[in-house]
Amino acid sequence: MSESPYRRIAKKWDELPMRCPRKGDDYSPAFLRYLEACFPAAEAEIVAALEVSPRLKSPEQVAEELGLPPDRVAAVLRRLADAYLINRIGEGYALPLIANMINTLMFDEGKSDLALLSARLYQKYFIQDGFFKYYEGGIKETPVMRAIAVNETIRARSETINVEIAETVVDEAPEGSLTLVRCPCRSRTEKLGIRECKDKFPVASCLMMGMSGIYFQGEGRGKKIEPAEAKNYLCEMAGLGLVLTTDNFRDPNHLVICACCGCCCSQTRGVTRWNHPVAVNRANFLPRFSEECVGCGTCEKRCVFKAITLVEKKARVDEALCRGCGVCVLGCKKGAVKLEAVDPARSHIFETGRDLFRKIKAENHP
Repeated sequence: MSESPYRRIAKKWDELPMRCPRKGDDYSPAFLRYLEACFPAAEAEIVAALEVSPRLKSPEQVAEELGLPPDRVAAVLRRLADAYLINRIGEGYALPLIANMINTLMFDEGKSDLALLSARLYQKYFIQDGFFKYYEGGIKETPVMRAIAVNETIRARSETINVEIAETVVDEAPEGSLTLVRCPCRSRTEKLGIRECKDKFPVASCLMMGMSGIYFQGEGRGKKIEPAEAKNYLCEMAGLGLVLTTDNFRDPNHLVICACCGCCCSQTRGVTRWNHPVAVNRANFLPRFSEECVGCGTCEKRCVFKAITLVEKKARVDEALCRGCGVCVLGCKKGAVKLEAVDPARSHIFETGRDLFRKIKAENHP
C-alpha cells in the first residue's frame, strides 16, 4: 500500500530541525488529522509534491511531476495560498515552515470551523503529545528564542549588550519590513474561550521583520509600521507585563519579536507550565534592587518566570530562574530596580540563524 500524501507531507517537515509533531515513534494522529482538514484528499497529492519554503515550485513543475493538467494544479495551489495554508512567493509555491503551519489560522480574528479545529488539535499534538519540546528548540539545551529588554529598563548601555535590547533588533531590521501581526498564541486561546489573561492583556501583536515581515505584508495580513512606532509598541507591551522574545542569534536577520504572556504563549509556557526550562534563553541581565525598594510586591506579581520573591519586605531575585526581560523594572513605581549587565557567558547566543538551527537539528535528530 502506498504511503498517504499526509504522511509524505509530514515526512518533509520531519527532516527539518524542529521536526514534525510526533506521538512516540510515529507522527501524531492529531497533527495528521489537522493536515487532512487543511488539504482535502483530492488536493493532498498536489501539496505533497511541494517542498518546504524557501524551495519553490511553479504550478507547471508540479503538474509535470504528477501528470496532471497545469490549469487544475494552478487553481488548487492558488486556492490553498489564498487560504494561507501554503506559501506563495511570486509565481512559486511551497509548504510553510512547521511553525507557520501550526499558527497560520491563528493570525486572524475570525472563528472559522477550520480555525477552531486547528486550535483544538493543537491542544493534543502540541501539548499532550509533547511537540512543544521540539518547537521551542533543541530538546536538550538549545532554545530557539531568547528574552530581550527595552532600553529604559537598563542601568547602563554598552556595545556588547546592544544585541540583547529590543530597540537594536528593530534598528537592524531591513527597511520597510516591520509588520504587526495578531499574536497567534493568545488568538488561539481566545478562539477556544480559555484565555486566562483576557482581563490582563490584549491579544496584541507579534512584530514581524525581514523576510517574515515582507511575507505578511504581501499577503495583506499585517500592518506595516515605522521603527519609531515599533519601539513605542514594544515598550508599551513590556510595560503591560508581556515578555519580549526574539530569535536566539546575533545576526541582524531576525524574523520576529514576540510579546509573550505566561499562560498562552507556545515559547514561555515551556518554562511556566511544561517543565521545559530551556524553552526561552536568558538575556544577560539581572535586576538589581536599591534601598528604595519598599517591598510592595509589584515586581513579584509581574514576573512571568516566578524569579522574584519578597524576603523581609525586600525583593530578591532567583538568578537561575530570571530571564533578564525587565518586566519587573517597568512595574516599579519607586524606580527601585534596574537591569544590570552580567557575564555574557551566562547564556549562549548564537552568531547566526544557520548556527542555531544546525545545533537544534543535531539535538532533535539523534
